[in-house]
Amino acid sequence: MTTPLEKLHNRFGYACSKGNLTDVQNFLNDPNPKNKIDINWNSNMMKNTFLIQAIENKHPQIAKVLLQVPGINVHLSNRYDQTALSFACRNGYTDIVETLLKHKNIDVNHLSGFFFQFSPLMLAAIHGHKKIVEMLLHMPKIDINAKSYPRQETVLHCAAEAGNTRIIELLLKNPRLDIMMEKNDGKTAYDVAVEYKQNEAANLLQEPMKAYLLLNYMNKHHTVNRIRATLSQQPQSSSQSTTKTRRPRTKQSRLRKGVLEEMTKVKPDILYQLADIMTGTDHKVLHQRVQNQTKKMMEKRFQDMDMTHIMQQLQKKQKQRLK
Repeated sequence: MTTPLEKLHNRFGYACSKGNLTDVQNFLNDPNPKNKIDINWNSNMMKNTFLIQAIENKHPQIAKVLLQVPGINVHLSNRYDQTALSFACRNGYTDIVETLLKHKNIDVNHLSGFFFQFSPLMLAAIHGHKKIVEMLLHMPKIDINAKSYPRQETVLHCAAEAGNTRIIELLLKNPRLDIMMEKNDGKTAYDVAVEYKQNEAANLLQEPMKAYLLLNYMNKHHTVNRIRATLSQQPQSSSQSTTKTRRPRTKQSRLRKGVLEEMTKVKPDILYQLADIMTGTDHKVLHQRVQNQTKKMMEKRFQDMDMTHIMQQLQKKQKQRLK
């Protein structure tokens, strides 16, 4: 049997879910102690708090009123582990997200959902809320490479699948992003974009992925000096070339030459980020070296030339290393 207290909170929950701002304010301002609302009550079947009910049903004005009530616990979740932050990021309520992020110990990496579980950052990326993604990326504890459950997708996978190019561009600027992370079926974000025919997203991801593979290959084979020499485009002197006896090129050396040639066609800003992380090269020095090259050379984009064999070899070697 429903008690008077349960009836009171059910009526208040109904007002929150329906967006009746006047009724919500009347309940909260009622001077009668018997009618005092427990702001963290969760009596419905889904165990949603009043704050979650307001955000889930897209009533941001109600949510703003509830957030001002003393003693509200923004960390509470429903039976599917969904929090107020999860719903706010999904629905794109920038002001509410900003308020929630100011609360101490807010969990910005919390996975929630019935079957497919995503973090708040993933939810914002899927629904294309760029401003919220920016806010979350500025949080010190944010894990940009966190994976969903059970498909093991990162936020980059989610943005690629949805084709949100603005979000992808924003994520690619973050030095902590690992563009080569794979989901449970072994596909990268680029593979996902191709699978879902998100051509613009695939074009954005293709060049950074190739640059990563090229630099990773060079770094793995202890040829840091070759990377720096290629970036600065310093040709050997004629005296050096004449004195040294050229040895027959092996299959490995031909592959390395192809990698070096392709590196000169990578966009400079991508090389700044990746080479700085992988080789320890000073960012300013690298920038100066690239600036000394001809503008025409560095403005060239990757072309669909004979890269198929090189990319297959690089991907094969990377998979062997992961095993």
